[in-house]
Amino acid sequence: MISVKSPSISATKPHLLADEIELYLLFFHSGDHFSKSDLITILTQDATDEESTESSAESNLKYENKIETCFRHFQYRANAFSEFYPFNINSSGNLELLPFTVKSAVYQFLLVASMLSQVGKSDSTLLANKFEQICAKALKLWNNNLQVKIFGAGSNDRNNFFGSGTRDALCKLAEFVSATPHRDEIYKKRIDGSFKISNSGDAGLDIVACQPFNDFAAGCLSIFGQCASKKEHWWHKKHEANPINFQTILSFNNAPLNVVFIPVCFRDSNGEWYEEVAPTGCLLIDRVRICSMLAGGQIDDISLGTFVAA
Repeated sequence: MISVKSPSISATKPHLLADEIELYLLFFHSGDHFSKSDLITILTQDATDEESTESSAESNLKYENKIETCFRHFQYRANAFSEFYPFNINSSGNLELLPFTVKSAVYQFLLVASMLSQVGKSDSTLLANKFEQICAKALKLWNNNLQVKIFGAGSNDRNNFFGSGTRDALCKLAEFVSATPHRDEIYKKRIDGSFKISNSGDAGLDIVACQPFNDFAAGCLSIFGQCASKKEHWWHKKHEANPINFQTILSFNNAPLNVVFIPVCFRDSNGEWYEEVAPTGCLLIDRVRICSMLAGGQIDDISLGTFVAA
């Protein structure tokens, strides 16, 4: 099992504070439920010097608002994630841990994968690789007509289907998504004789998918996907898989859809995006959507034993 560090429970954004509390309850809390009074105890213990100088009334109101907002997130998640959610709001208004299931294991994994700062470097690499596999699985279950491959370096698909070298892999990718490769550009060298495109790495692509038509005409439905295992600043990676980045080396009859997968529950407690600007320019698939895509299919073959607290 991976080693998880105890979260500080100090996030200022409600959806991230909810994540910290869930992680704490899963791995570090001695009981099987978490109350509003438990949260206020932790928040007051970690109060800053500035917060310590506030009046009692000011402090109580601030904590009360923060706690109510956080518990609204728990209620939203219980409804939105349904059987995937490993917690429940009981009749006393406390957050309680439910019995372990395969679906709740998926949620636990996505929670940990969204907080890589809480694990060591080697474990974070394992989490990121497993996250790619889960996202590929979600795409397949969402549309069983899609042919889904992991393009990330070191993956089975990369080694056995595309080829381990990036330049050859890009040519195979073109064939896969019904594009035309510009081989002169892909294999182009600089004045000093070095290749402009490195032969290692993933060229900004983690997952690729296509749904071809059974005819001889050009064009297919295709997806370029980036998996960003970050709780913050994942939006800086949302253009890495944008087909515009490949226009000098690949010609598309129709551009692939730029999709970004994140393990974060990037929602306000009403289900809307926490911020409206961050997801623009891509199709964002967050924790809620990943679970909904997995919900209707067979997921017993997803092995997560080393990543979750059973």
